[in-house]
Amino acid sequence: SLPATYDKAIERDKRDYRIDHARGGFIGQVGDKVEFDVEVIKSNYSATWSIWFITAINDNDQVVFFAQKSQIPPTSRVKIKGNVKQHNEQSNSTQLNRVKVIV
Repeated sequence: SLPATYDKAIERDKRDYRIDHARGGFIGQVGDKVEFDVEVIKSNYSATWSIWFITAINDNDQVVFFAQKSQIPPTSRVKIKGNVKQHNEQSNSTQLNRVKVIV
């Protein structure tokens, strides 16, 4: 089990490094409607809220965070549309709400 744990830790570190070193800044102003392609980096399920919390990076190296009822697997590329809810200074990310995945 130790090799599997090590592999998971390496993958987690790669994801966290990519998020921490994204240099794109924030997306739009609070209340703006946005639409762009993203690559999903993390997808975590919340049993408390029965939703998936998705962290993704767009083509301009900007980090976005949003909630979704269905899982989007990591490394997936999807087009999303949503509203800017807030900017998080600590994580240098933009939180979106009312997000729709466009095929």
